[in-house]
Amino acid sequence: MQRSETGSGSEQGIYAAYRAIERSLSATGGNANFIRNDSQLAVVVISDEDESANGAKNDPANFVKFVQDSFGSQKAMSFHSIIARPGDQACLKGEGYSAGFRYEQISKLTGGVIGDVCATDYAAQVQGIAEGVRKTLKSITLSCAPVVDAMRSILVLKDGQVYDGTRKMEGLNLVFDQMLPQGNYEVYYSCLK
Repeated sequence: MQRSETGSGSEQGIYAAYRAIERSLSATGGNANFIRNDSQLAVVVISDEDESANGAKNDPANFVKFVQDSFGSQKAMSFHSIIARPGDQACLKGEGYSAGFRYEQISKLTGGVIGDVCATDYAAQVQGIAEGVRKTLKSITLSCAPVVDAMRSILVLKDGQVYDGTRKMEGLNLVFDQMLPQGNYEVYYSCLK
């Protein structure tokens, strides 16, 4: 991959992903049904600065909610960001224009990889993203942070039966130790307000 060191200062990777999904859900146009209901969704953004606009379609939490609302289920999703990482002063004094705070936020929400845009070689990062995408086959993305206490828990049903696979929470992802067997999953939980 050869990347140019010039370009627009209008960075809107979250917005572009949002619009791609909107176009896929449209009944007309070249992207109709591009993103299937039963497939996982992995987004990769490479940017030397943060999301430059502040609209609803640029917001990490709104993006996650939009995906969940649009597909009506717990869609396996990850958002990977190769960015000027917040706090990386060497990158910000070099090739990184500004820290990618919102890209970092959305990657953490969805269990995505956060890479370094200032790296001279992206091979290891791309390999990490590939592993992250494979990991989505073992996870279900929830629409909010669940409350788990003495009164509330997370209930997972596979084809109408309780599914007791060993699991843990990572951001908004309920990650299982093993690949999820093919089936119809429903997840019941209470949201942290």
